[in-house]
Amino acid sequence: MIERTNGTFQERLIQELRLNNITTIDDTNKYLLEVFVPNFNKKFALDYHNFNFVFEASPSENKINYTLAVLT
Repeated sequence: MIERTNGTFQERLIQELRLNNITTIDDTNKYLLEVFVPNFNKKFALDYHNFNFVFEASPSENKINYTLAVLT
């Protein structure tokens, strides 16, 4: 999935910079922070508050010992 995201950045970002006549690193950094990233986040970001918590509490020491016990 990260490769797909990086591909999206690589393909789209270059075009965005050309369309906005951005040629310097300073202008690019400003554009990324003020325009590109906020627009990208509006389009693709998910609100993590909408998802259930998937982690459980750690098991007790007795349960761990019972689970790892070797029975002979």
